[in-house]
Amino acid sequence: MTEIEGNAAGTMRRRASHWGVGLAMAALAGTGAAAEDTGGADSDADAALAPVIVTATREQTSVWDVPYAVDVLDREDLFYRRQVRTLPEALMELPGIMVQKTAHGQGSPYIRGFTGFRTLLMIDGIRLNNSVFRDGPNQYWATVDVHSLSRLEVVRGPASVLYGSDAIGGTVNAITPLPGEPGADELVATRYRYASAEDSHVGRFGTSYGSGPWAMTLGATWKDFDDLEGGDRRGTQKQTGYDEWGADAKFAWNFSDDTQLVLAHQRVDIDDAWRSHRTIFSESWHGTTLGNEQQRILDQNRNLTYAQFRARPGGWWADSMLASLSYHRQQEDRDRIRSNGRRDLQ
Repeated sequence: MTEIEGNAAGTMRRRASHWGVGLAMAALAGTGAAAEDTGGADSDADAALAPVIVTATREQTSVWDVPYAVDVLDREDLFYRRQVRTLPEALMELPGIMVQKTAHGQGSPYIRGFTGFRTLLMIDGIRLNNSVFRDGPNQYWATVDVHSLSRLEVVRGPASVLYGSDAIGGTVNAITPLPGEPGADELVATRYRYASAEDSHVGRFGTSYGSGPWAMTLGATWKDFDDLEGGDRRGTQKQTGYDEWGADAKFAWNFSDDTQLVLAHQRVDIDDAWRSHRTIFSESWHGTTLGNEQQRILDQNRNLTYAQFRARPGGWWADSMLASLSYHRQQEDRDRIRSNGRRDLQ
């Protein structure tokens, strides 16, 4: 659903929201492909050497057994080894992926040569993509708070049979911690990141609690980025800073060892993220053209609420089942002042 508001002054605001309903079932014959269903010393060694992923085949499978080129980034990669600002930046060093980043707070990955709505991003299996996504590079992937994640599963190559026509270049599943799972307390621990080159402060605080069959996690992230220092020759790159905050909550109820209900909500707000290369504050890099607009500022926010029912019936008709109901709402505002002084909000 796309909603456009307007008035006589020429101001427009566009919102995109959509409901999603999903049902996935996996039936396994014979020995089964799920890593947790295989036994013996060999399977234990495989599990220790390679992570188990679900995105490539919709079932838990060892990374060695999936028919795709895949990568998994866990919390050690995201928070300690790479210390990334945004989700697109987390993908920069992976083979087969290039990230186009017009400015901080934005970024669009090219996976196998495709970007925009030809690559699919999911959050806990729920698609971020919708019908108003632009064809070329866009900034929507940056609206997923990377500090709220437990891992990223990256599948390179077409997966349209499983996920639809926009999963052409690749599919990325951003997975948040599941309350009550091993290590969940660590995943929502307090973290702080400081970078002197941009005088930035990033803080993450979370808590986890569980009693009996239920458990919950709560988290909040705050980011404050100042203008980036480009070194002695470049100096301060004006209008490259921005602010961001995010909050998330997840509740899990275990009816039994094989049946679970998960309720979750998350929100991210990005404020005053300039697209400075189109403005008078841009600087030429190896002869690139300078912008002439007086300002171009993007504000974005995204809300996702969902319920997921998970079960492992274990019968002849299905090995596992996942049913989801979700509501996703995205809004972006662009405040632009052209070179002639004309202003428009879109």
